[in-house]
Amino acid sequence: MDAEVLYALLKPRVLALVLTALFPLTTTVVFLTGIYVCGRLVLRFARMLLQLTVWRGTNVSKYGAGKGTWAVITGASGGIGREFSLQLAKKGFNIVLISRTPSKLDAVAKEITNLPGVTVSTITHPIDFSTAGDAEWKALTDVLAPLDIGLLLNNAATDHAIPTHFADVGPEMSTAVVTVNVAAVVRLTSIVLPGMISRKRGLLLSTGSLAGGVAPLPLRATYSASKAFLVTWSQALGVELSKSKSGVDIAVINTGYVAPGMHNEISETFFTPKGARFVRSVLASIGLPGGAIGRKFVWTPYWSHALLEFFLRSFGFIDRAVDWGYTACTKEAQKAAKAR
Repeated sequence: MDAEVLYALLKPRVLALVLTALFPLTTTVVFLTGIYVCGRLVLRFARMLLQLTVWRGTNVSKYGAGKGTWAVITGASGGIGREFSLQLAKKGFNIVLISRTPSKLDAVAKEITNLPGVTVSTITHPIDFSTAGDAEWKALTDVLAPLDIGLLLNNAATDHAIPTHFADVGPEMSTAVVTVNVAAVVRLTSIVLPGMISRKRGLLLSTGSLAGGVAPLPLRATYSASKAFLVTWSQALGVELSKSKSGVDIAVINTGYVAPGMHNEISETFFTPKGARFVRSVLASIGLPGGAIGRKFVWTPYWSHALLEFFLRSFGFIDRAVDWGYTACTKEAQKAAKAR
């Protein structure tokens, strides 16, 4: 019999014998891999739940609360900026309130003054980061220079009120988003950080977004990118600060929607907590990643936001979330157009 014919007859049998021999090994490898992947997922989920419910984060006393130190808060006249101002005052920080509107800043300062059992000082400083020039920045620098600042919250942010395709936004609005959400954060931090380093104590916080830290939001492209910048910048700066033993901690707070919201159109839901509840979750979990497991210098403190991030990242639904975001924003834009 020809050798080639013999080989052709035997080849399927040889292959079958090889596969039969390898099947137990292959099955074992697949089984063990599945156990490892599932076990790792379960452990990450358990760790996240412990951080959200049982473990406590760093106490703000580490950063000088109750010792005459100051917390500087931008976007302090409303929303979570106002809530941070009130709750940090209750914890003993003097508060520097920064926002655009003097009357709103004065109202928050009065709220702090009227808090029962709270005796702290406040400074109000109105500034519009979207138009501020060197003179306005110098005035702010002069206010902050003599203060013992223990905490900086970069919370001020802007965006167009209605979801809009980037091509239709216009250069002025897009530039304003970058100026307020990125450039002002960098500039203010560069003013405050040297003093923190010299005192070997400080906490730098920036209000991020799931739209920048997890899944970008179409029709809010520049806003999403500005929040993604905060993640990358804080992670790089965080390594600098930790490796140099500066004593300064840094983190981006990943937020979903919080009522009432930037444009006051959001009501409380399962995934949308009120500002007071959200801020309490932040201050109770400083230093714990929450839903941002495995990502240094980023944390997702509110439980429903954390569960959402865990689900999207663990099961590969980021792209689908972007599609969902596009659909939701398109509907929101259409609804706004009909209401005009």
